[in-house]
Amino acid sequence: TALAGNADKRLPVAGIGEIPVMAYGCGGKKRDELLAAIRAGYRVFDTALWPSWGYWQTELAAAIEASGVPREDIIIESKIAPIDFGKVSTPRAINHALRELNTSYIDILVTHHMSCTDGAMCWTDWTQAWRPEQWQPDGHVADAYGAMETAVLEGRVRAIGFSNIDAATLAGVLSLPCRVKPAFVSNYY
Repeated sequence: TALAGNADKRLPVAGIGEIPVMAYGCGGKKRDELLAAIRAGYRVFDTALWPSWGYWQTELAAAIEASGVPREDIIIESKIAPIDFGKVSTPRAINHALRELNTSYIDILVTHHMSCTDGAMCWTDWTQAWRPEQWQPDGHVADAYGAMETAVLEGRVRAIGFSNIDAATLAGVLSLPCRVKPAFVSNYY
């Protein structure tokens, strides 16, 4: 089976034998543990721009490089945090993720933690060293999605979607003109 990607690409999601495919969560994992996962056969990795919660994308990049497995055989999913929602801040976050992951493309990119957009949680956790002081989002999820669409059309992202999104917010975003359809939607956990 395959996940229909955007930009005329298909992302393989076949599991090992009869075992369903599972993404290896990178939170709290360092290079050697991620390298062991690659050597054990994992090929789908879930990460984020969120070092305060243990997501070090540079560690995943180092593990992929050390593994000898070609980049095109690895599927990387990363996320755009609410503090990075906007016409300026989302492209900046995408560029930063590409640099941290040492890759020219991200396979799956999703918006993340929609509940943060109302200020009810998360803001102190999102302040990272790479962001300018007093950094604030310059838009909403629809602006982030538009910037993600542009990244797909430019070939820097293969598939886009939403994580931890409720039905009402998803319907609102999808009611807007859409250049690239979402290939991935995950509801609240």
